[in-house]
Amino acid sequence: MKEYFKYFVGKAVTITTVQINFRFKEEAMADYFHGILEIIDEKGMWLLHPITKTRTFVLYTYIVSVSEEQMLFEDDPEHAKLIEEYRKEKPLTAAKHAVPPTPQIKEPFVNPAALAEMAKKAQQAVAKEQK
Repeated sequence: MKEYFKYFVGKAVTITTVQINFRFKEEAMADYFHGILEIIDEKGMWLLHPITKTRTFVLYTYIVSVSEEQMLFEDDPEHAKLIEEYRKEKPLTAAKHAVPPTPQIKEPFVNPAALAEMAKKAQQAVAKEQK
């Protein structure tokens, strides 16, 4: 583990890397290289996306810099004003990063009654073939 990176654990960061052979759009760059530095280990760093909760792993070999970012919290009145101003200026950007609610599953993924019916039909087909 790189001791000098411990400062950044739990903080919002941007990781700058050497050039890679994948073309990212600007929005994708934010999704992959900005986040909460969650874990550092002997091989690299794990970033947690603050909205989608997806993770990115970056190898130390490719890291050029790690920069601490400012964070705004909606429960802080001053921050809330800044967030509201940002949303007015860039409503599409905020909407792009909104996470849709997880659909509520009313029935189990596996339907036991349907499986039983399928097994019954399979048994009947095997019985016909054996006659």
